Amino acid sequence: MILNGQEVWHGTKIIPLRFNDDDINFERVLIVARDISTSKQIEQVLRENEEQFRQIILQMPLPIEVADPSGTAVMVNQAFLELFHLPSADSIIGIFNSFSEPLVKELGLMESVKKVRNGHPVFIPEVALPLEKIRDRYAINREGTIYLEITLFPVFMYANELWRVVAVWKDISERKKMEESLRQSEVKYRTLLQGATDAILLADPLGNLLELNKKAEILLGYNREEIVRMNFSNIHPQEEHQRIIETFKEIILKGTARIYDTKVLAKDGRIIPIDIAGSVVEYGGKEVVQGIFRDMTEYKKISEELKKSEERYRTVVENQAEMINKYLPDTTMTFVNQATCNFIGKKQEEIVGTSYLPFLPKEDQKYVKKMIADFSLTNPVITLEHRVIYKNGKIGWHQWVNRGIFNEQGQLQEVQAVGRDITAKKEAEFKLARVNKELRAINKKFKQLAVKDPHTGLFNHRYLTDILEREFTRSKKYQHPLSLILID
Repeated sequence: MILNGQEVWHGTKIIPLRFNDDDINFERVLIVARDISTSKQIEQVLRENEEQFRQIILQMPLPIEVADPSGTAVMVNQAFLELFHLPSADSIIGIFNSFSEPLVKELGLMESVKKVRNGHPVFIPEVALPLEKIRDRYAINREGTIYLEITLFPVFMYANELWRVVAVWKDISERKKMEESLRQSEVKYRTLLQGATDAILLADPLGNLLELNKKAEILLGYNREEIVRMNFSNIHPQEEHQRIIETFKEIILKGTARIYDTKVLAKDGRIIPIDIAGSVVEYGGKEVVQGIFRDMTEYKKISEELKKSEERYRTVVENQAEMINKYLPDTTMTFVNQATCNFIGKKQEEIVGTSYLPFLPKEDQKYVKKMIADFSLTNPVITLEHRVIYKNGKIGWHQWVNRGIFNEQGQLQEVQAVGRDITAKKEAEFKLARVNKELRAINKKFKQLAVKDPHTGLFNHRYLTDILEREFTRSKKYQHPLSLILID
């Protein structure tokens, strides 16, 4: 419904009340309504966040793998399958684990995995992955060694709780081959330079720009004639000059260097986020500095969207007076908000990892188990009312709106639940039922007193009048004759 120009959701329960007697029927309807707008908003946010995250990952052109906090893969996109020539995601999801995979430790990547698990993004510029060591284990249909650039970053859906680890994989094998070819032939170098997927610029030891490829023209908006009259400092914002100069010197001294999270200044004034991999190469018989510019615009956009999604979700969850939980199909709780902690009387870290069934009377636990069994893709949301045991030992009532979260195979992975205390409502319902029962008894007694003589117990004149009135009405309605015999 619309109230004061805003959409408001109500949950309505209609309770029929019937008063039955041999001759007279009374019917009434009790309507109980409550505002469930907040619950609807929370359900919408939960649904949008999960779906938004999934859609972002699946639509990304870069290979992406998503793992849970234990390191087990829970999602991969089509680009990831194509990277490793995998027939389907089944050979990765639920099987690949970055902590237990021996090759991760062998390649020296364990510290990076631990770091991202502790909440820090990690960029691994180059990994040589020998596929023969893992082909049979994960049904990989690609051979040889591939070179990868891997970006790892954590996703927090709740305050201080790791929800997912996202790994963005990029096959840089072709770039490695290109770099090797460039050292062998200037002609081959120029051909590969123009075919590179990243923007590449060349500069002399003084920083004067000598060459750029097509991708660099697109990135910066300058053509070759314009760029050869410029110094590398002209294509970076003023605030980045010191970092760029220091990195340039490092390339000259060490032969290679990288700089992350920097910026370039395009011809039209746009500031574009980039990462740069620099190295000294031979060009035209001289040593020059080559800069490979990686446009990080899309990556930044995804990171920002994920951050905003996390902040929106966290704000909604933590500021709610209603209880919000997440639990596994075995009822193990994986997240609880402060309202739930207040109800149970324990801290969040004491609750997470335990089952919530002990907070219900044994007679009510079967309803929760049945609800979990009833979840399906066609029945993803179930509302359940059951009794609970308060921390003081008293019995109350809760109402929970439970939403099942399923994997790609349609299997229930977890349940997200929003609950509220309805003890007062239930007590009012029970009291109303008792009052109605008493009223029915009193009404029956009054009816008997109204139509019977209190001394003889026989029907009186009023009873006769009521019967006659009813029969006259029925006779007139159906056009039936009516006979009356009075006997003294």
